[in-house]
Amino acid sequence: MLMSRAGTGQVEEESETRLPWDGVRELFRDFVRSELAPWGSSTEAHLEQTLAFALGRFDEGVGFVRYFEQMNRRPGGDVLDLGTGTGGVALAFANCPCYRVSAIDIGQNRILRKVSEATGLPVHYALANGLELPFRDKSFDVVFSNSVIEHVGDPLRQEQFAREIARVGVRYFVQTPNRWFPVEHHLLTPLIHFLPPRWQRRLVNKFTIWEWIARPRPDQRAFFLEHYLRDIRLLDSRAMRRLFPGARIIRERFLGLTKSLIAVK
Repeated sequence: MLMSRAGTGQVEEESETRLPWDGVRELFRDFVRSELAPWGSSTEAHLEQTLAFALGRFDEGVGFVRYFEQMNRRPGGDVLDLGTGTGGVALAFANCPCYRVSAIDIGQNRILRKVSEATGLPVHYALANGLELPFRDKSFDVVFSNSVIEHVGDPLRQEQFAREIARVGVRYFVQTPNRWFPVEHHLLTPLIHFLPPRWQRRLVNKFTIWEWIARPRPDQRAFFLEHYLRDIRLLDSRAMRRLFPGARIIRERFLGLTKSLIAVK
């Protein structure tokens, strides 16, 4: 197959795929760009950043496909992309005939649906709550969840989310931003997440780097900031070990600092 080098868009030959990797990536990019167009108040820099993030998810999915092959694991099986977002990971696995792919999110995903329809890549997409997944125990050979667990709410909800992942998946890869990284991942603002909640509310209502870059409309700004203040709870390595006992915790580093954490089983 034509296998993409994650983050580069370059390809090299490996085992069978339904479509050339470059073609799927280009189509995915075009649909993401068209969906971003209505965000008319955003700066071009923010749109390009958002597009790069979505393409990074697709490249990440390609990287996972390669990982399973290089580790001499039996390729194929049932894959769940939990909190699929723009659907990049799900589409990458769907391009390999040996995988049966499901994708879950709490809201409609027009990008994933459009790319799946345009390419014929089979992805079973459903709306569901990650705290109550509609699947039997060990339904999936592997569950992927990238930057979702910090969004689900308080510690009890995070525990339930982690239990559901462990219940439905034989193996899993769960990534989350590291609480102790000095720049807050969502607001792009240094040190804001180390302050007490009341101070955070006062400061984010005045300024964040995210707002300076994105230039959101007033309703977009209000929604995003309230979601950050109400729902987002960042995790550190100790919390990830507690949520995923028996998993290996991998540290992703940037300039020597741990930027994010991945629980792998």
